[in-house]
Amino acid sequence: MNTSYMFAGFSNGKIVFYRKKHQDPKSMLDGPSDRDHETVTLDSQNSHKGDVRKLIFTRIEGLEVLISGSADSTIKLWEPMNQKTNSRCFQTIIGHAGTILDMIYLEKVQLLVTSSTDNTMKIWRVDKARNLLLYPWFVQFQQITEFSSVKSQSALEASVWVQCFDKK
Repeated sequence: MNTSYMFAGFSNGKIVFYRKKHQDPKSMLDGPSDRDHETVTLDSQNSHKGDVRKLIFTRIEGLEVLISGSADSTIKLWEPMNQKTNSRCFQTIIGHAGTILDMIYLEKVQLLVTSSTDNTMKIWRVDKARNLLLYPWFVQFQQITEFSSVKSQSALEASVWVQCFDKK
């Protein structure tokens, strides 16, 4: 079955994803119907406590993972496609002291790069010592402090720095 997804993060910390079941051009012209998509709210017990600012859907070690960054200064990793576990959060990364502004996951080297309003950029790596676990586990690899050349809280500026790591 050809399926596509759309993820949305909200100011109340909740994350929802929409799974479109049909890619039939005719169904798009007829407009959306309840039978064409399903809506799933990710594990609400572990939702963010602030605005969800960034979402990345990627594959890590063969597992489809959603990575979310929030104004509550945390980064969460979710397994959104596993309905048996209610699309639960399997790791909360704590390390920034400010709102998460931007993130990028570099698949080839398995690094997650994040930036925050605390004027730090952090690089997280998958911990190979935990390979026996069901889920990949991230640990801090490196921190770059005062990475901004101009002292500002510019979200655009922090985003540009993280985008320098982009693989494209």
